[in-house]
Order: sequence, then structure tokens, then C-alpha cells
Amino acid sequence: MINSTVVDLKRSPSATPRCLVGVCFGNKKKSFSPGSIGELEDAKPRKMDFSRPRGATPAVPSDACCGDKPPYKNPHHTQKAFEVMNILRKQNLLCDVTLVADGVEIAAHKMVLASCSPYFYAMFTSFTESKAEKITIQGVDGQALQLLVDYVYSSEIQVTEDNVQVLLPAAHLLQLTDVRDACCEFLQGQLHPSNCLGIRAFADLHGCLELLNYADSYTEQHFVEVVESEEFLALSPTQVCKLISSDKLAVPSEEKVFEAVMSWVNNDLPNRQDYLAQLMEHVRLPLLSQEYLVQRVEEEPLLKSNHLCKDFLIEAMKYHLLKGEQKIMYKTPRTKPRTPIGRPKILLVAGGQAPKAIRSVECYDFKEERWYQLAELPTRRCRAGLAVLNGLVYAVGGFNGSLRVRTVDVYDPIRDQVSIHLC
Repeated sequence: MINSTVVDLKRSPSATPRCLVGVCFGNKKKSFSPGSIGELEDAKPRKMDFSRPRGATPAVPSDACCGDKPPYKNPHHTQKAFEVMNILRKQNLLCDVTLVADGVEIAAHKMVLASCSPYFYAMFTSFTESKAEKITIQGVDGQALQLLVDYVYSSEIQVTEDNVQVLLPAAHLLQLTDVRDACCEFLQGQLHPSNCLGIRAFADLHGCLELLNYADSYTEQHFVEVVESEEFLALSPTQVCKLISSDKLAVPSEEKVFEAVMSWVNNDLPNRQDYLAQLMEHVRLPLLSQEYLVQRVEEEPLLKSNHLCKDFLIEAMKYHLLKGEQKIMYKTPRTKPRTPIGRPKILLVAGGQAPKAIRSVECYDFKEERWYQLAELPTRRCRAGLAVLNGLVYAVGGFNGSLRVRTVDVYDPIRDQVSIHLC
């Protein structure tokens, strides 16, 4: 073992430099003169050869050998680095910028902010703020900015009802798309007939197209409940027209649309009655029953005093006088049935597929995504027609494998029972 090394360099003006080197090995000392310097050079460390001779058997499997093994990568390296940087930030160490918003000051590191936010990347690499030590962020809530800076360092953020309205705009401004998407997902879960119109307007304001489309679909599917809310009564005429003109409104009958329009107009009659004709243009009066047209629509005082509305009513009356094929040929935007898009709660399958007739009845639950076996049909059946009326499912006609069937099976989903009726 080498305990110590002593190097003594002496030089006189008239002499060639001489070098005396002493190396101690244990208690013994060995000196090297300039003439024996080669011995010292031989004692220098040499690069060792770790290559494996050809044909030699490896001590470990070949896929683990250095030539085949991928570079080592620590999966926790980035996380640990950010944890340390977050500690430094909280202790205000090595921070080179202070963000100010709504009176709140937040110390941070430019490099960290720029690495996670395109907004800060542009600011610190191109703009005049790149050399500033204190920067004010306009139009951002102080609490929201604090949460977003915390997210940049920790990759965690809690979206709540209390902060989502300030958090989403701030995340949108700073181009933190992950946080903005998390806010949109949170708002999707908060949708309710009483707030879906407000959430839709919020999504439209901040350019959240996915949330906007989701809120539109939700409003159309829950139209009957939505029109009972204060948000519906607060809509502008243009917004009401856009809503009731949709083909995807899920309504049991066009009566609900007509009543919704009248409710909106009567909520502020002096300022809204002039929009009645504009709104009635999108109500599909021909699809109303004759009885309802005569007893309710024709007797509405606001429609009686409006010539355009009377024209829409006359159109509806004429439509009901047409015969089957004539109705098909008579096409206007107001005679087109609405086609709401909605996934059914269950899918019912009865009987078999020709030529195999069976008694099996099954249903598929879309929510649970699984099939269930129901009560069997009284007789084997295939090619039957299925219809739903008043909560009962009817299997009509069909083929039993050898003869045509002239019976009707009626399934009661509440009792899970099937009864047979002769035609």
C-alpha cells in the first residue's frame, strides 16, 4: 500500500533541473533518480482490457452482456430532481424570478417554468422579461397562479368547485394544457340541468371545444329539465333559437319545445314578445297533435296577434290534412322529426336467427357492459317484430322453425314475465 508520496524539485541557475522522488511502501522508502525515471513511468496505471476473448463462455446470459444491454436509465431521476428543485423554491434558494399576480408574489426558477410552459418559454427566451427579476402576470388570479407554479414543480394539482373557474383561464393563458384538460374533465362531471348552459358558455369563452360539445350534447339530452332552470330563462334570443333548432333535442313530443318558448317569452314579455315569430320558426308545429294545435296553440293570445306566427299555425293545420304519401312529399324544416342521439339503457334481444328459432330472451346493459338472461318466450320464435308500448315489450309474429307464428308475446320488464296473446 502506498502511504505517502514526496516530490522535491530543486533547481539552481547553472544546473539542469533535477528531480528527486521518494515513494514510501509501508516503512520502506524507495528513491528514483532521473536516470531511473523509466521505472516510475512503468509504475503508472494502465488502461485495463475488459473485452471478452472470442469464443469464451460469458459468465452471464448473452442478453445481459454489455454489447446487448441498453443504457442504464433511472426512472426516478426526473422526479427526484424536481423534488429537490421544489425544496429549493420553497426555501427561496437559487430562484431567479418572482412572479406577481393579484398581489401574490411567487419565487421560482426560470428554467423550471420554461421547461413546462410554452408561455414562460417564450417569455424567458425572447421577450424583454427574459432578464427581469420580477414579472407581473396580468389577468391571472393569484391563488390560481400559486397552484399552477406548485403543479409545475410537483405535477400535482387539486381541482375543486371553488377554484376551477379561476384555474382553467389561468392554465389556458399559461398554456398548461394538462391542467386545462383536467379542469374540463372536472366540469364534465359537474354537469347538471341547472348549470349545463353556464358551463357551456364558460367553455365557449375559453376555447374548450371538447367541453363545449359535451355540454351541448348534455343540454340536448336533458332539454326537458334544462328549460326549467334559471339559466335557460336568462339566454339570449339567438341562444334560444340555436338550442330549439337542434335536431338532437330529446323530447317526448314537440309540445315541450313550444311550452319552453312560451315560458322564455313570458319571463320578460315586454322585451321578448317581438322575438316570438323568430322563435316559432324553429318550433315544429306540424309535429304537434291536432288536438293540441286547436286547444292550446291556436288559443295562445300572443300567436293570434302575430301574423307570422299565424302562418306557421296554418302550415301545421294543412299538414294534418295531408294523406300518408302526401305528408312524406311535403318537406320543410318544421316537418322534419327530431332524431335525438342517445345510447339506450338496455338492448333487448328475443328469439333466434332464421332458420334457428329459440325461446331465449337476453338484454345488454350499456352501463355495466354485460348481458343478462331474462324470462324465456312461451314458444320458439325467430324473425319476430319487436316493439315497446307503455313500458311493455311486444314480440309479434315470426317463424317457429316450421310454421309462421300468429301469436304475440308480451314481456313485462318489471315482473320479468312473458305472456302470450292470440292474434
